[in-house]
Amino acid sequence: MYMRIFISILSFVVAIIGMINQIQIADRLQINIFTISDQAMNIFGYIITVGMIVAGILYLYGKQNRKRSVCAVILWALLGFSGFFMEPVYGTLLFLRPVACTICSILALFVFIPKKQH
Repeated sequence: MYMRIFISILSFVVAIIGMINQIQIADRLQINIFTISDQAMNIFGYIITVGMIVAGILYLYGKQNRKRSVCAVILWALLGFSGFFMEPVYGTLLFLRPVACTICSILALFVFIPKKQH
């Protein structure tokens, strides 16, 4: 149970920090290695924030319902994978969101793995 709370709080906190950072640097030119437009990166930033919050809620309340937990893991994985391509340069705090999504999905998968009975 504590691992679920930790993963959900990690998702919430990183989403909020990323959103605050995105609002603070909204007037700066953002560069992506895949030459994605600044407007598309800005829109994706809001999508990844909402997605991380939704995935955190799904995972937190998914203890009794395995489908919610699976949906949260899939959402984190999709956001993490697409975030590596859509977020601006890797040196900003904005890149912390896809990294956190990847970490949350990996940690959540470890919760799914059944413990060996002795």
